[in-house]
Amino acid sequence: MAQEKPLESKTDEAMEAVAAGRAPWGLGTLLIVAIFGTLITTGIIAGLNWRRMGHGKLMWLTIIGTITIFFILSAYIFADSAISLWEIGIVLAVVLGLFAWQRPYYQIWKQINPEAQQAGWQIPVVTSIVFQSLNWVVFFLMN
Repeated sequence: MAQEKPLESKTDEAMEAVAAGRAPWGLGTLLIVAIFGTLITTGIIAGLNWRRMGHGKLMWLTIIGTITIFFILSAYIFADSAISLWEIGIVLAVVLGLFAWQRPYYQIWKQINPEAQQAGWQIPVVTSIVFQSLNWVVFFLMN
């Protein structure tokens, strides 16, 4: 397993990042999006966080990874016809894992960009509505 980079190198990477615009979203936003949206929505928001912090390469890894987990869980739920507690636990673990992965980078970003605008709620809300709507359309088409 690859060893985590020390904070000093993360700070150097963050210093090379793009100029600050809006701040990344925090754990609360990721949890709310996971509850009212889908895991895909959470992955998109976490991916956009990487881009906002200047780590665009991790954006696509995060989005594609969460989409993959979403489809694996969806296939299992479709085969089983019910959502169990462990599946909810997996979603929660993914959200907390994304937050834990981003947290040190977020803290460094925040130190470097103390004057950044708040993240805003428009993108998480619209993304949640779109993907939850698609989720319901697929559900009704399959029944």
